Amino acid sequence: MCGIAGWVNYKGRVPYVGDLPLRHRGPDGFGFINPTAPSADHQLYFMHTRLSVIGDSSYGQPVHELDLGRPTLTINGEIYNYQEFVKPGNDSYAFFHLIQDKGIRKALDQANGMFAFAYYDGEKVYMAVDRLGQKPLYYYHDGKTLVFASTPNALLWLKKDWKINQTALKSYWLLGGIMGENSLFDGIKRLNAAELATFDPKTGELSIERYWEPKFQENTPGIEDLVFDSIRKVKVSDVPVHVFLSGGIDSTLVASQCPGMGAIHLDGIEKKYAEHVSERFGLKLHVVDPEDCDPVEAMTDYVTKSGEPAMSALTPWMVSKEAAKLGKVAITANGADELFFGYNRTHDQVCSEQVRHMFRSIDTPWIGNVTGRELELRDYVQFDLNQALDRASMCHSLEVRSPFLDHRLVEMALSIPEQVHRNGYGNKSILKKMLKALGFNEQFFQRPKLGFSLFKQPAGLYKLYMEALRWAVEREFLNCDIKTLSGRDLRYLEASAFSFKIWYQHYEKILRS
Repeated sequence: MCGIAGWVNYKGRVPYVGDLPLRHRGPDGFGFINPTAPSADHQLYFMHTRLSVIGDSSYGQPVHELDLGRPTLTINGEIYNYQEFVKPGNDSYAFFHLIQDKGIRKALDQANGMFAFAYYDGEKVYMAVDRLGQKPLYYYHDGKTLVFASTPNALLWLKKDWKINQTALKSYWLLGGIMGENSLFDGIKRLNAAELATFDPKTGELSIERYWEPKFQENTPGIEDLVFDSIRKVKVSDVPVHVFLSGGIDSTLVASQCPGMGAIHLDGIEKKYAEHVSERFGLKLHVVDPEDCDPVEAMTDYVTKSGEPAMSALTPWMVSKEAAKLGKVAITANGADELFFGYNRTHDQVCSEQVRHMFRSIDTPWIGNVTGRELELRDYVQFDLNQALDRASMCHSLEVRSPFLDHRLVEMALSIPEQVHRNGYGNKSILKKMLKALGFNEQFFQRPKLGFSLFKQPAGLYKLYMEALRWAVEREFLNCDIKTLSGRDLRYLEASAFSFKIWYQHYEKILRS
């Protein structure tokens, strides 16, 4: 896991790379290179901050050929299957040579991982994000100038004043995460899941295409083996790996493939299950007490380092803080519920119950022609879970991996119809049967679903939430009547307002109406 940035044809003064707000993403070292030849009609700079997880730290980035004007790569994330490419060094070097050998589109087809990268082939610049949008990449494009970075606030040096993008803000209130191509800073955009951008420095033309759509699988026997293979794949590391363990179905399956590792549990009513799983697989359990967290300190750290607010950032922030004391890598079960019908709201086809649960009722979101699980992956997983998890974990220089978002597993799970997924034990029957085969009884996996949630709250959190919601409405950032809100809408809008208020107050000096 790392931070990346770069600029093409930028003629103004640029900041020192160490001053960009990216070092928390890669505190183990940084690199900076201009791979263009002196005679080139365009100039390009790539930079990289490194979190050393795989390979000798001497294999730094950006990865490049020795001659000027030759290919260069700066990449954030992990390519789990890099050893299949049979190249020395680490996953970054392996992927760099794969691009050279196969071309960028075939390299993307073969890569299994989470990543965001920029690649220069001597003529054009390519930028891409992994298939499920686990890693962030933001950019600013103006004429023949292109500037990019892992976080939007790493691009704020480009101008003195910024406006809030109203489309992005509207989407934020709907979900609690910013949906689509825009960031909250008007003019700074981002690449979304499975997008490949091509930039021509000579003409300034920027084109974006999707390089992957889930492929329907005619044959789906063996999904159980694929679940375990996906978990084993994300264990590749040269540093200790830990497990985010709620004690539920999905994290228990992850733990079953990680014997002897450490585990992090957010204290709550499922603690006894996490203790049982840890004892069963020989994991050393570390319990995080939410009441020890200062929510203002946590959210300030989050928005300062990530450049964005997020409704659900508090929980992964506090868990990641504890995990980072133990190592640099953790594994989460994010995505399993959305793929394997973990919720009653999800069906093969989108329904009103699902829409009401995912989005706030202050507006009607755009749905499009997608199935129920595709909607969850496109909006909730990509723009809420993945965003909050990446930013919160990287606040603590922690890399978090999600085996259930392995694209092979996503394709196979989406190809299995709802009635098969719910055949036998109801929701997530496939995963429950796997636990049954591991020796767990029905009492363990047929209990009411709770998830990796905040069962104990830091002192004063509810008051902070209520005050923030009133502030957002009074300042006209949110257009709604608080008196009409109740239930989930009210709770989630309060949490969203709390994060947004701290974000706005931090960046207020550069924001103008």
